[in-house]
Amino acid sequence: MDRISAVCSLIRPCGCLADIGCDHGLVARYALDNGVKEVIAADISEGSLKKAKKLLDGYPNVTYRLSDGFDGIEKKADVAVISGMGGRTIADILSRLTYKPQLILGAQHNQKELREFLIQNGYAIEEDFCVCDRGKFYDFMRANEGQSPPLSAAQLYYGVFYKRKNPDLKAYMLDQKAKLESYKPTQSNLYKLELVKEVLIWQE
Repeated sequence: MDRISAVCSLIRPCGCLADIGCDHGLVARYALDNGVKEVIAADISEGSLKKAKKLLDGYPNVTYRLSDGFDGIEKKADVAVISGMGGRTIADILSRLTYKPQLILGAQHNQKELREFLIQNGYAIEEDFCVCDRGKFYDFMRANEGQSPPLSAAQLYYGVFYKRKNPDLKAYMLDQKAKLESYKPTQSNLYKLELVKEVLIWQE
């Protein structure tokens, strides 16, 4: 599964979806083809918006916004897709929102910080899985407004549902294990190594 497919697998029919960082418009097109009535395609890059407009030419009910996060979007979306960024950047974008849409998130690093932000700010994580795309590992999540149970350190670092079998997660953990074992045995590295070993117990 590639990154686009991972994001799209989490989309469900809804009224209005905001695609933050829409880039080429592939996610927006999937949404419109699969039960989403309206899409707000937003990007900080004018060039990306032009690519999205070209791909989505002929699709009704698409609004384009040159925007940093939600800053240039007036309408409240039912669902927000934010992918292709680091967890801290995603958390910063969400921290400026005044309401809580359903979230579909794809973080390429700082996933722990993103999970912490979600559970500390009134979100419950409903889906959370790792995908390997062209040799790199990404985490994808769907979250709704709600109360989250406390998460363990392994859940915060490597996914709420790390006990579910996932060959991509196993590959990621084996990669992390090899790296951590090659690093200087600091307290932090040894701690992360123990978490990786905990996840691998469930992925064997």
